[in-house]
Amino acid sequence: MKQADFSKHVQQRLKAIEQLLCTKQQDYGNAGMTDDQLYSFKRMAELQNVHLLAAWWGVFAKHTISLQNLCTLAMCSAEPDVATSLDNAPYGIAQARWRERTHDMIAYLLLLDAILVEAGKDDRDEFLNSESVNRPPEPKGGE
Repeated sequence: MKQADFSKHVQQRLKAIEQLLCTKQQDYGNAGMTDDQLYSFKRMAELQNVHLLAAWWGVFAKHTISLQNLCTLAMCSAEPDVATSLDNAPYGIAQARWRERTHDMIAYLLLLDAILVEAGKDDRDEFLNSESVNRPPEPKGGE
């Protein structure tokens, strides 16, 4: 895929994922009873008496397994030369199924990012600007 095509692809997918998250907003926000998009994860953590990240991981793991199953199905059932089949079904699986799975994964990673931001653990900018990242590694002893 050429750079221009890839850039367009990314922009289209991010727009679709934003729409997905906005559409599911009522589910994430307790059917409109609260505007907290992380409500469901917080409630799951509370009900299961687990950390908020463990609640998120449980849902994300389900999506990971779903995508893994789809990949396994594709690898087991596809001919090597059907990766770009003309019927818009890469590896014999409908494009819509692939898109749903990949969009879900990206959406849940964005929800994790929101959990981390809300928890005050979003120190990525500080880390990326730190001296430890911007200087070469120290030589190992004896070198």
